[in-house]
Amino acid sequence: MSLVSDIGEVLNSDQPLTSIEVLPGDADIWLSQDPTGQRGFLLQEGNLGIPQKVVYKAYIQAISVFQSCPSSRRLLDGQTQRTKGDSSRGGIDASTITRLIHSSSVMLLANPAHQTALNARKRLVLAGLVDPLVELRLMAALLTLRECSKESIIWHHRRWLLRFIGNRVSQNGFGGSSSSEGSTGDLIADEDTLDGVHLSLALLGEELKVASKAVETYRRNYFAWSHRTRVVDALLASVHMLRSIDSKGKGPSSSESDDELLPVLMEEHKWATKWVDLHVSDYTAMQYLRRIDTLMRRSSILSPQSSGISDIDPGISQHSLSLLQGYPEYESVWMYARFAGAKEDVGPFAVEKIHGRLGAENRKAEYRQGVQLNARRFLAWTAFCQKTAHLTPRDALLGSEDTIDILLRTAPRDPRSIPSS
Repeated sequence: MSLVSDIGEVLNSDQPLTSIEVLPGDADIWLSQDPTGQRGFLLQEGNLGIPQKVVYKAYIQAISVFQSCPSSRRLLDGQTQRTKGDSSRGGIDASTITRLIHSSSVMLLANPAHQTALNARKRLVLAGLVDPLVELRLMAALLTLRECSKESIIWHHRRWLLRFIGNRVSQNGFGGSSSSEGSTGDLIADEDTLDGVHLSLALLGEELKVASKAVETYRRNYFAWSHRTRVVDALLASVHMLRSIDSKGKGPSSSESDDELLPVLMEEHKWATKWVDLHVSDYTAMQYLRRIDTLMRRSSILSPQSSGISDIDPGISQHSLSLLQGYPEYESVWMYARFAGAKEDVGPFAVEKIHGRLGAENRKAEYRQGVQLNARRFLAWTAFCQKTAHLTPRDALLGSEDTIDILLRTAPRDPRSIPSS
């Protein structure tokens, strides 16, 4: 078997991969650990390790194999022509389909932004030649790679698969038109949402796990947090859908659906809070936490009498204040305090920092300047929101005596004082 076939068979196996890692250097350094010493990569307990030079070599070979295959569009052209016992599609025989499956997956391993390979994978799914659940597992394994986890197109492909699994039907013919024109519409659709997709809570919970691994692989991963937000929205939509069915007497009771969703949302809130505590520079995570907090409080799913609502009180307002006391040098924490609804409480704290009360004697000059700059920016933002002063961000950045005097005079006056850190 060729290198492309060997790697492609592992990537597309029914046995899910836990992780993929590109190993630095040449294969000779690593292959001594391979019992066979023939495949050019390591596979141990679901963890795939491929030397970097082997990945490059396989990529070049995969492109050649991929280009030798007929266009994947013919897979969809042949959907209506397939007869019983015929394993071909659109005049493409089974061995060629296997080569297409293997080569496209190897191409994505080395170049996750390869749009042509992704489109071919979509057509393979639409033609019923690749199980969408297997494809989801492949994407989950690829997302454990740093370069893959920060590619927006991979996340878009994952949501495409979820919409396909949810059998969503749109005006673009999404979800299974057998015609070539309809299938092409599926591939180029601009919709990138999970709204209206009816997926199981177990599958959506798995998406949260995938996003968790991705943000650990690549910190401050906007695309992973964006995907996670869409998944939570889909969770809420699923419960509202179940309630709608229940109101017609055709489905589970709303109390049953609430009982399934409530632990998921509560656990998500706790997880996001812990993540922010451990990653105080991750501003995207703070936005996500605020969204979760807002959804939980505004949604009809949680009522004030719900058990567990007290677990998230007093909410992100006090959480942002506690972080601000411990990490005033991080701009992300001050930004967090802006949208967490802690403006009145943070004002006096910012005034203390501008006056130089930093809570420690041996602070470096860079630390003092950073904290005071963040405090000035916060007060300038407060003055702008309250229209008590006409200051620009540049004024706060320069920090002239006149500017500081204006900031101090217009700062919120609240009897509650926050101890300096």
